[in-house]
Amino acid sequence: MATAAAALVCALGGGVAIVDPFHLTYSGELTAMGVAGFFLFLAVTFVLAPWPMAARIGAAVGAGVLGLALVVPMAWLMAVFTDRMSVVRSTKADDGHELVVLWRYYSIDRIPEIRLRKGTGPFRQESVVYSGPEEGALPTTVRFSGESRVTFTVGDCTFASWYDPWTLKVDHVHGYRPGC
Repeated sequence: MATAAAALVCALGGGVAIVDPFHLTYSGELTAMGVAGFFLFLAVTFVLAPWPMAARIGAAVGAGVLGLALVVPMAWLMAVFTDRMSVVRSTKADDGHELVVLWRYYSIDRIPEIRLRKGTGPFRQESVVYSGPEEGALPTTVRFSGESRVTFTVGDCTFASWYDPWTLKVDHVHGYRPGC
């Protein structure tokens, strides 16, 4: 019974990582771990089930093979399609939030971005505040300007964006004007 409950907890954890209401940096990896844990505990549940030995072994092997068939492609896709990033500079606020200016490399192009981060480790949160055009200019100034507000300048244009300090959900960029 405990292994079935553990399998359910892993499935729920993987589901929360898929929905990602907290903008977790590593939500993809957490999803893969949730799926792997689900099938691992499912296999253990089948091994401990009060069935004939052949049925227990067959069900456990089937759960293990199905788990591997799902987790291995997920891990490979995450490794292949995860963008590479190069941090240029960062700014920290007193409350632990951090603004990171970086280049995100996508295929052969590099894209300027500003990301808002909070926390460390596997449950670190991260949201994109600004993503510029391919090979565009990096923001020249980036700062926290008030409660839950970010201001940044790209070229001659200054923009502002608001965010939820708990979930890190970022509002769209404000301050567009002709030519920006």
